[in-house]
This record gives sequence, structure tokens and C-alpha cells, in this order.
Amino acid sequence: MRPFYDSEGTNLAAPPPISHLQTLPVDATIRIQTLRDIWVATDHWVSSLGPLDGWPCVFQQHYDAACQRNTDRTTQEEVDTFLESVERHVDAGRLILRKLRELPAVSLPPSHEAWGDFLGVGDLMETLY
Repeated sequence: MRPFYDSEGTNLAAPPPISHLQTLPVDATIRIQTLRDIWVATDHWVSSLGPLDGWPCVFQQHYDAACQRNTDRTTQEEVDTFLESVERHVDAGRLILRKLRELPAVSLPPSHEAWGDFLGVGDLMETLY
């Protein structure tokens, strides 16, 4: 522990360091945590199918596989099952996007300090759209 001195020169023990999140107001801490959670959810949502630029190919491969399956089910049932999985993936992305739109960081920031969040949210929205 580093010593420090009060106004009378008395050696006092230094208080424990305060983390960055402890110095923020509670609402700012919640916004940061929410933004982090959305970022992680977006990363998982994207990475579940690989890089975005490969999604058309992934779709085509899975669609073709559904059309060529030799099971008890009809081709239409296989395609419907595949398209339902696509719909679930789209719905998951929409849910993330809805949570993102609820953040105050979506609108133009009033202060210089909030521009980082605003730009980060813009990047996430672009990915999700």
C-alpha cells in the first residue's frame, strides 16, 4: 500500500484503487453492460454461420442439402424445416436489434464522451441489418 498524507501531514494508508465501473453512475454502468451483452450476442449470432460475406453460400448449401435428403419426409417438409431454422436465426437477430434500438446510444450523443458508444452501436446495427 502506498502512503499518502492528509492536510496536516499525517501518513495515511492509501484507499484501495477504484475500478472504472465503480466511478461511473449506475445507469452508465448498466448501459455499458447492456452494450457489452449485445455485442457478445451479435458476435455469437454472426459466428454461428461464419463470416457475413459467406452467408449466401451457406444458405444455398443447406437449402440444396434439404432438397436432396433421402428420409421418410417429403422434400417440401425438409425445405420447410430448413426455412424454419432460417426464420429462427432471423428472429434472434431481430431480438438483438430491438435491444440495441432501446439503448440511448442509438440517437446522436449530446456529449463528446458518448460518441464511442454511438459509433459502436452503429457498427452493430450495420451487422444486424
